[in-house]
Amino acid sequence: MKNCFALLLFFSVIVSGVFSANVMTVAVVDLQSEEVPSIVVSAVSDIVRTEFVNIANFRVVERAQMDKIFEEQNLQLSGLTEESSAVRIGEVLSAQKVVIGEINAIDEAFVITLRIVDVETAESEFSARTRAESMDEIEDRAVEIARDLAQRIVTGYKEYFTAVSPRGYYLRNILPGWGQFYAEKDIEGFVFSGVSLAALGLTGYAAVNYVQKKDVYNELPPGAEQSKFDAAFSDVEDAAQLLNIALISLGSAYVVHWIDALLFARPDFGGQVEGQGGGGGSGPGGTPQPQKLSLSGVYVGPYLSGSRQAGPAWSIVFRISR
Repeated sequence: MKNCFALLLFFSVIVSGVFSANVMTVAVVDLQSEEVPSIVVSAVSDIVRTEFVNIANFRVVERAQMDKIFEEQNLQLSGLTEESSAVRIGEVLSAQKVVIGEINAIDEAFVITLRIVDVETAESEFSARTRAESMDEIEDRAVEIARDLAQRIVTGYKEYFTAVSPRGYYLRNILPGWGQFYAEKDIEGFVFSGVSLAALGLTGYAAVNYVQKKDVYNELPPGAEQSKFDAAFSDVEDAAQLLNIALISLGSAYVVHWIDALLFARPDFGGQVEGQGGGGGSGPGGTPQPQKLSLSGVYVGPYLSGSRQAGPAWSIVFRISR
């Protein structure tokens, strides 16, 4: 019995890992610059990071998590532009891609350069450059270049970016947990696949036990003692009760799984993958608007608007951590 449950748990973990494997992890390193104020460099770096969060099926390593890991290993994080350094970062953070680059000032203009380094091959796969003619344009140009690189990754790695469709989602929910993994709800996927497999294993064990106990009762000879009949009959009743409990547990797990699939884990089919995320845009009269507020992760920094003389305004941008 114990070995059976251990095998089911192992199978659940393996299957769950397969279902949730196709998510690309990206680390965005703060850009390097010798001429642009650090407060502007930090803001542009965070804009790039936020756009990768908003676009497609990326899992973006949070800056706070990066700082913590690198502090533990006594490694320098800021100002890295070499591919070899990016590979080291990706290995430490378990990321497949690392975004590095720089922002430089040319008179009144700013030039932003980004590169995507593949951690496995140590090569720069994609690169892009954009020019902001003034401080007013930096935010829009940073959003554009980040979206451009993200979409090029999506185009080049289709195995990571299969569109989430209603048909695919609901068909996968026939097996508890699979639909949740498909919708990137990994915790729910592990819970429902594990519970369902455990309930299924218990049901199988209870069914076999019931058949065995029933056979023992039916095989008693007519002349056997009444106490033996009573004991065997009691065993059959206990086995039947265990089978009923197992069947109720299995059915309950399946019903709760569908409730979660329909009400809680259901993805936004209109906004998943190959469309671009809802980054910062412009309001009436071309006034830049802050990023969409979410519930986890917070960045407090310059909101790039106004002229150099006026200086950057300040804003708080919340970001979801995948």
